[in-house]
Amino acid sequence: MINREPVVATFDALLTGGLLAYAGFAARDIRQVRAIVGGIGIAYLAVGLITFGEPTFFGLVPSGYRTVLDNLIHLALGVLGIYVGFVLRGRRHVGPLRT
Repeated sequence: MINREPVVATFDALLTGGLLAYAGFAARDIRQVRAIVGGIGIAYLAVGLITFGEPTFFGLVPSGYRTVLDNLIHLALGVLGIYVGFVLRGRRHVGPLRT
């Protein structure tokens, strides 16, 4: 049987890394950046939730997520991505903090 785990992990890292690199370096519209970050956040949150009940992620990760830390990292990144992508929409001021 072919071990698909490294392929899935590499594809996931390349896809999300490429999208985030595009959002950070090439995107010209803030709405597009927020959509990319929020969309990746939704994907990571979904993976974190699904792998609590199905650690092998429906056979894509045959060895399964080894610890709860894997799930917690996906959940934290998902919540952070959703927050940055969709909740911070109205906040555009990037000045120094007021005392």
